[in-house]
Amino acid sequence: MLKKKILFFFLLLLFFFTTMLFSQTKEPEFSGTFYPEGIALVNLLNELISGSGQVNNNYGNIIGAVVPHAAYRYSGAVAGIVYSVLKNIDIETIILFAPSHKYYFKGIAVYPSGNFLTPLGPVILDDRLCKEIMSLDFAVGSTEYFDHEHAIEVQLPFLKKIYPQVKIVPVLFGDVSYQQILELSRYLASLSKKRNFLLLISTDLSHYLPYEKAVEYDKNTISLVTGKNAQELWRTRDILGPRACGLSALVVLLEYSKLRNADIRLLKYLNSGDTGDYKDKVVGYMGVVSVTPLKEEGDMNKFELTNSEKKLLLKIARVSVESAVNGRAAEEITVGIPDSLKFETGAFVTLTQDGALRGCIGNIISQKPLYKLVGEMAAAAALDDNRFLPVVSDEVAELEFEISVLSPITKVEDISQITVGRDGLIIRKGIHSGLLLPQVATEYGWTVDEFLANTCIKAGINRDEYKNKGVEIYKFSAIVFNESDFKE
Repeated sequence: MLKKKILFFFLLLLFFFTTMLFSQTKEPEFSGTFYPEGIALVNLLNELISGSGQVNNNYGNIIGAVVPHAAYRYSGAVAGIVYSVLKNIDIETIILFAPSHKYYFKGIAVYPSGNFLTPLGPVILDDRLCKEIMSLDFAVGSTEYFDHEHAIEVQLPFLKKIYPQVKIVPVLFGDVSYQQILELSRYLASLSKKRNFLLLISTDLSHYLPYEKAVEYDKNTISLVTGKNAQELWRTRDILGPRACGLSALVVLLEYSKLRNADIRLLKYLNSGDTGDYKDKVVGYMGVVSVTPLKEEGDMNKFELTNSEKKLLLKIARVSVESAVNGRAAEEITVGIPDSLKFETGAFVTLTQDGALRGCIGNIISQKPLYKLVGEMAAAAALDDNRFLPVVSDEVAELEFEISVLSPITKVEDISQITVGRDGLIIRKGIHSGLLLPQVATEYGWTVDEFLANTCIKAGINRDEYKNKGVEIYKFSAIVFNESDFKE
């Protein structure tokens, strides 16, 4: 009997220490140094990820991104632009890849389970996915390698701010082979068929070169990245010193993007000579997103909403705004939602007050059911459109709601394909992108050329730029309805 008690006690201790080892809370180590504490952190994050307000995501279906990991005073401006683009996409898990700065090891290290604390609260790990990635032959579960590692930690306040409930899989890269990079890329591509995740790469570019030399070197690196020239990037990784401290993880993103038929888009480049005081030895910072092509099929002529369905969407929009402006949790309407409102498509919600615009926010694509997207975009239009002060409770009764349910987009090869009154427009050039809904051209009585010119202006480029090569033009149609349509 005594032996059984001793054995039981031993097994209990073993279970306790194993749990402590592989499921624990990691405390922040760089709060107050790499990034501020308390309300100063909240204010800075709000400033850095404020975004444009009008169009939160017209880059396409974002599957990956690259962000720098220096102190916020140096790299925060670049990181903020990336997070402002990411902030409204629907993601379950972030797989966060970063280089190991403090420890040498072979392969990759995965933090096994638990959570990472931030000044904004804990970021929970996706324990199941952590264990799945640990099953790769060159992966190891470790908490030790994450000690004193800033490349993971500096991303967490941003992630907690834009995705309060998201889970993460923290992965550090040690010494890996190109064959292991390819194996990991194929694993991620296979995983993407069953899991909704974003691949986030934490890396800076060149280190401690003179300003002009750094800009030249980094531009060459960026051209290889945007061209998805992974093998050349790998082959030339140390010409003037490391092209990027997280280059192995960056190459995984390129190989993964090729497997997903995704494009790499540069959002911003700066270095510490632009954001700091010294130009003799600088560090480069790049922000990019990896996007799969927008769907280009169909139009709204093949889809209709009944009056009762339109009324229900308008009710969802108004209830969502009432909840949001009064600081209550969203009162989601789930009873009686027809299947026709559960499909995934883009939508915009426009708020007017006494005939004047009061807010407009939407997504041109969505991985959420239409009725959920409408509720979220309505609340965002009321509170997060940076062109206006947030709507307050007393104003809600005075608001008029309009909803635009969008079709998949179609690339325009000839502007004769555009019909004013039917089509909305998206114009892209490089990192610049602008969108105008179909009803805008009708409201102002524009011709096709005037519609194109004003969409260029919305994108922040010259009004005649649509005539030039290198500019992408897309059109879409929409079902547009508002509360006035149903007033008796």
